[in-house]
Amino acid sequence: MFLNINLYLGGGLYLISAVLNVYILRYLDYSVVLPLTSITYIWTMVLSYMILKEKITMKKIMGVVLILVGAIFVSM
Repeated sequence: MFLNINLYLGGGLYLISAVLNVYILRYLDYSVVLPLTSITYIWTMVLSYMILKEKITMKKIMGVVLILVGAIFVSM
């Protein structure tokens, strides 16, 4: 497990994400930043389709849409 490059790649990306989130929170309110983090669900779906060749079903699309609608309601 310690020689698995995906472990370090995932950990590094998470670390970059966390540092970037803290940096952004210094300048913007949490009520603005929280809905913007829901965009990661869109990126995850698009990248998994492009890189991992996953199928995007209507159920997955509706799930992302519901998450985005919820984030919009939270930001209001």
